[in-house]
Amino acid sequence: MLKIQKSVVAIALGVAFSSSVFANESGVDFHGYARAGLSTTSNGGEQMCFGNGEDGHYAGRLGDECESYYELGLGHNFETKNGQSFYFDSMFSAETAQGAQYNDSQSLTESGAEASRADWSLRQLNVQAKGILSFAPEATVWAGKRFYQRHDVQALDLYYLNNSGYGAGIEHLDLGAGKFSAAVIFGDRSPYNGKTNAEGEQSVQTMKLDLRYSDIQVSDNAKLEVSAIYGRTDLTEIQDAASEAKEDGLFVTAELTSALWGLNNHLVLQYANDAMADAAWENASGSAIDTDETWAGDNDHSIRVINFGDTKLTNTVSLGYSVLYAQAETLAAEGDVSENKPYRFSLVLQPAYNWSDSSRTVLEVGYSKYKESDDTESQTLSKVMIAQEFTPDFGLPARATLSFYAGSFFGNVAEEYRYGSDKGEDGNFRFGAHISAAW
Repeated sequence: MLKIQKSVVAIALGVAFSSSVFANESGVDFHGYARAGLSTTSNGGEQMCFGNGEDGHYAGRLGDECESYYELGLGHNFETKNGQSFYFDSMFSAETAQGAQYNDSQSLTESGAEASRADWSLRQLNVQAKGILSFAPEATVWAGKRFYQRHDVQALDLYYLNNSGYGAGIEHLDLGAGKFSAAVIFGDRSPYNGKTNAEGEQSVQTMKLDLRYSDIQVSDNAKLEVSAIYGRTDLTEIQDAASEAKEDGLFVTAELTSALWGLNNHLVLQYANDAMADAAWENASGSAIDTDETWAGDNDHSIRVINFGDTKLTNTVSLGYSVLYAQAETLAAEGDVSENKPYRFSLVLQPAYNWSDSSRTVLEVGYSKYKESDDTESQTLSKVMIAQEFTPDFGLPARATLSFYAGSFFGNVAEEYRYGSDKGEDGNFRFGAHISAAW
């Protein structure tokens, strides 16, 4: 079985890379994302990181990415003579764990191998059909597993709207003032207290109704998008009879995108409650639904405000920025829960000097302060990081970046964070090289 798995992986990778070469001839679309790097510190050993793709980087991601991660996607567009198109999309991903930067051979399949500490994942598998509705030829009808209209702050690796998964829907339906999209996304969660579904499996299906109205022109320089995601549990008769938890919840977002006086700005307002209460609090917001109120520290509702963007100060100097504030309220404080209003604040500034179209020097200054529901005191983390970056001027979304960085983290989080050493990471000088690419 292991040999079969390796063969399948090898074939998939071979097809992926060969498809990138012959994309124009075959009509195969090869797309993806990757990041990897190496590092050391003044205390010796590989650097430790305070965030990752799952948790985000609230003090900024520059110099704080320890894992290797990539997504490999293959797609093909089938066009008909009458102008219809059917796009098939697929994607696999692989990720190593922090501290698992091994040598040239690194297993992704051998369970238990010290050097593996990695996971293969199926991320996308869907078909998107356009032009099949006679009354709305501009609309797209889709079904399958998909990254669905994700919104993120790249400097934080934070997806503040990310309702991805298995689903179906219609999107970009022109309704005059804006474009309407509707989808139903399904997922699973672990059952409470071991209750099983009809097949005896310990999983509970959840479903989310996702409604969005985008491209609303509020002025010559500003557009508005509003969304609402309603989540609930889809219980089997057995689970319902066993009184399986089935709380529902709502997650709403309003985003104003504006371009004024050279400033490209995004203002995001979010609110979430009950089963969706973590959506305005955590990364990958909107993807998870929690219908179990298991302890008093669970969030009952949350709000979040994000303001981010970039601007050119001069012909050679640019500034990227992000400000985030989130606050939640937990269930009634009981037992060992000492704080029922957790909060999070984040500020990241990225001034850069552009030497040429492919070379720039970036300074990233970040500060994060937060208090989880089970924290007795506020946690602080700040950093100063400088990097020399080389990137071709492809323009988004295609890009490739070489980054050589140096800097340090400070604060009580950094003081306590260092595996295998009691010195912590506070003031520990780190330097390394990192690559990222998206195409």
